[in-house]
Amino acid sequence: MDEGRAGNRSRVTIVSYVRRTMPDGKSSIIEFRSVDLSPTGVFLSTEDFGVLDLSEEVELMVAAGGEAEATRYYEGRARVVRSARVFSDADTLTESGYGLMFLDADQEFMAAIEKQLAAASPG
Repeated sequence: MDEGRAGNRSRVTIVSYVRRTMPDGKSSIIEFRSVDLSPTGVFLSTEDFGVLDLSEEVELMVAAGGEAEATRYYEGRARVVRSARVFSDADTLTESGYGLMFLDADQEFMAAIEKQLAAASPG
């Protein structure tokens, strides 16, 4: 599942919120669980491929920890760059969701995420 991705990607389960603008101009906020995180993007777990559109630009907040001590990994714009359903050898669905690319990430942010992911990686 690493095709076309830049940077290291680590499996991290954290909460992500997506705000999208609806056709009537109102906003919709959707909570997802993140499957993995990299300095360039995040993979959001969902079985419903009707909630986001490929190439759609959304507002994204990725955070870890409880509300009082939450660490915000990213808050800014993101683009939906892929959707995927992953099956095991026994044709059992193991993972499905959307890949989002951070649009507002600067070099300092990406370096901080690389460092944090490297520290969290075993070995």
